[in-house]
Amino acid sequence: MIKLATILGVMLSVVLGTAAPACAEWFADFYSGAVFWVDPTIHVDVGNGAISGNRGRSVADFTIGGRFGYWLRPVPWLGFALDTSYYQLHADAKNPSAPIQEAKLQIVPITPLLMARLPLLESSEYPAGRLQPYVGAGPGIFWHRRKFDLQSGDRTEDDTVDVGADVRAGAAWSFTPHWGIFAEYRFNYFTTSADRDVEAVDIHAHADLYIHSALAGVRFRWG
Repeated sequence: MIKLATILGVMLSVVLGTAAPACAEWFADFYSGAVFWVDPTIHVDVGNGAISGNRGRSVADFTIGGRFGYWLRPVPWLGFALDTSYYQLHADAKNPSAPIQEAKLQIVPITPLLMARLPLLESSEYPAGRLQPYVGAGPGIFWHRRKFDLQSGDRTEDDTVDVGADVRAGAAWSFTPHWGIFAEYRFNYFTTSADRDVEAVDIHAHADLYIHSALAGVRFRWG
């Protein structure tokens, strides 16, 4: 958890240190939604023999998260934000002879986002537009705690950090000058790997993880 807090602190410093002007339009988001995993393919090397393509069976999960950032008033379509959330992966092996029978991951992605929006339905009350389609992207820093149940009956557990991709697209609607709602699609991708020594046998496993999310939330803005 110390590692996670350090990463979050560094990312927050980066976002706040991106020369945010006093005339910026600030916002804070809170969201929740559903997470849908593409069934992961787990590649495993056991000793000198490779066993690859063991496709896992994953289930949908729930996510909560938040975002803090600002839009540049001199360039009102451009913004920066820091986003973090929490979700889990639970995958079972379809092959009963696979070295890894079950995997559980608790994941906290932290992403500095470069964002762009299209102000629509502008007025004196809503100078940046009451309706705002937007997109965002950035490098995802994925802290995750992993638990693996092996065919041998052993269980291993650790936590690690991997870097991947985070892409967003959504639309926000303001029902007052300060409060609004939004709906958003999120795509996350990263690769995780692990090395284990079980009963004097070296096991190396890695998996590419593709995560799709449907999100909805509340936005507060000021400045």
